[in-house]
Amino acid sequence: MKRRHFLKRTLAGVALTTVGASVRGNLLAGALEPKQLLALAGTSAPSTSYYTRMFPGLRGKPSRPRADIEEGLRKLGGAMVDTDPSIEPENQPRLPPAGYTYLGQLIDHDLTLDLTPLENAGDNVERTQNFRTPSLDLDQLYGGGPNLSPFLYRRDSPPGTSPRNAERFLIGKTITAGGREASEDDLPRNSEGIALTADPRQDENLILAQLHVAFLKLHNLIIADSSILNGSPNYRRKGDSDFATAQRVVRWHYQWIVRYDYLKAILDSTVFEGLKKVEEKKRANSQSDFKVPVEFNVAAFRFGHSMVRDAYKGINNNQKDVGLSTIFGLTGPKGLTPPGKPTNLALPAEWRICWNRFFEIGILTSHINRARKIDTQIANGLYHLDEQDVKHFNVPIPMEHLEPKLPVRTLLRGFRMDLPSGEDVAREISRREPGIKILTEDEIVNGVHKEILTDPKYGFRKNTPLWYYVLKEAEVTPRNGRYLGPVGSYIVADVILDALVADHDSYLWSPDYPKWVPTLDDGEANSMGKLLKFVFPTMSADSLCDPRRLGS
Repeated sequence: MKRRHFLKRTLAGVALTTVGASVRGNLLAGALEPKQLLALAGTSAPSTSYYTRMFPGLRGKPSRPRADIEEGLRKLGGAMVDTDPSIEPENQPRLPPAGYTYLGQLIDHDLTLDLTPLENAGDNVERTQNFRTPSLDLDQLYGGGPNLSPFLYRRDSPPGTSPRNAERFLIGKTITAGGREASEDDLPRNSEGIALTADPRQDENLILAQLHVAFLKLHNLIIADSSILNGSPNYRRKGDSDFATAQRVVRWHYQWIVRYDYLKAILDSTVFEGLKKVEEKKRANSQSDFKVPVEFNVAAFRFGHSMVRDAYKGINNNQKDVGLSTIFGLTGPKGLTPPGKPTNLALPAEWRICWNRFFEIGILTSHINRARKIDTQIANGLYHLDEQDVKHFNVPIPMEHLEPKLPVRTLLRGFRMDLPSGEDVAREISRREPGIKILTEDEIVNGVHKEILTDPKYGFRKNTPLWYYVLKEAEVTPRNGRYLGPVGSYIVADVILDALVADHDSYLWSPDYPKWVPTLDDGEANSMGKLLKFVFPTMSADSLCDPRRLGS
């Protein structure tokens, strides 16, 4: 893809970062049109990315007064807190490594950004703008490239070095950390501690922020190595710069990992094994106007909230548990500081992530943090976040008060956007894919939420909220929360494949498809763990990684 085409596709998200929160507020208040917003970012190119419906004929039809339904949703969401937090994921070794929780978050931020406040959420989803490109193109990483998003990139090209230095990402150590040494593995930050990213959500928590940094480092490694840029004859197209070529190498490896590593970790095995035929069928009938469906964005892909743990072990070569409050507190402009002390504006050097605690790197896996199982309960630490931390889940909007309980926000947004019920979606998917099992009413209502789900005032019987249905489907035996059930798997896989196929610069449209395979590290970097090993070559699997030995 030529750079000018890439710029046009990324303008919406870049404009948000460029013009700041006050303009976002004006846009939401109707004071600015999208074209005006883009003009402030330095271009008048159109932005036409909106949401759609996967099942347009199945829009929710409230059978009770809306006030009663919302009362029930608040009760249901309010009850979705872990009732037995003492069960450690490490006692369930078949659960995926915890890193996939945050890889899923990175994928979500790549595909979708809805700035509509909860109180304004409505059913006109086709006119609700998506401020990310609906492609797996890492636009939250690249922004508009060095021309439109120069604040993300190095401006210098020191004497005797390649001009490509000006197309490398800035990384860390741009400011100090409250008098302590700042990490060279932090996100770059301005003088107020705001992360310089194309999407402010990338600074939401320590693990996601460090994953973002890993991709910044990956790009910098690739653009500096001509042998990698020439690793496949399909990487460089006529007229491409080194930047565009390096970007393609990064994106193709990322897309491969999403398709073959991430989906394998979280999908029902039967659905995953059938993806090749689905992929070929979609390529034969490709469409270029793909839009992210709200059934994915507001329901199915939010299964990852259930995978978040209360605490993680040894994430920075420390054997102690590190709780969510610390993981959130180490990022964002506020920093982790005692009351009354100066705010830390950068990540302290000792808090670099130990990636062999989150992904399989090498042959030893006993030290890996496992994800929390997928079920209808949310970890206590995530459920009880204060409003300041809750705002990390959203692009900040001035004067907006957020509903503090994450499950309540998700359920209310889905209802207000007229999402279909889980049962209706399951029946439609079963019609399309015979053999997919629909949960029985007993399977759905059995458990700690039975009283709410069966209360006739709320109307949830045979009308289960789609997000809850997806979580419950994963929870019930024999899956027991290890991966998504068939309905959740169908929705997630269908959207991921559509995003890949609709992007004619994805690896699925390589001239030698389906023969292209990852080339980094002689083709070994074909999973997230192995890609991280390539980025941080000193990381050892025979012991916990030592942050002081990680490469920069």
